[in-house]
Amino acid sequence: MYSKGCDVNSEDTSLFNESCAISKNASTIILVVGLNQSIEQEGQDRVTISFPGVQQLLIDKVVTCADPTASIIVVIMSGGPVDLSALKSNDRIGAIFWVGYPGQAGGTALTNLLFGKSPSGKLPHTV
Repeated sequence: MYSKGCDVNSEDTSLFNESCAISKNASTIILVVGLNQSIEQEGQDRVTISFPGVQQLLIDKVVTCADPTASIIVVIMSGGPVDLSALKSNDRIGAIFWVGYPGQAGGTALTNLLFGKSPSGKLPHTV
């Protein structure tokens, strides 16, 4: 099941209840959040590393509504840093993936990773 939840940089919370309802019956929840190139790009600096719009509120709402036994995975798409402190301190969130801007094969790559079909990957930079 799928719910849009919210746009990347929107203040609209009208789909939160739909996302909440879906999360109540799910055994695994994958929340995809982050940035896009309307927010970060060459020559355009961000003034905060917080999630834009109401994304953090969406994450909090879905985590609160989710079945207590559900696995919750947060996938972050961004080219730059995002503040993960609220996610890291939330015991309900079992995994956090940063996928950059993965391109047209990104969905397949993420699915393979989540289902154990791709046990490793390569970063485009050294950490």
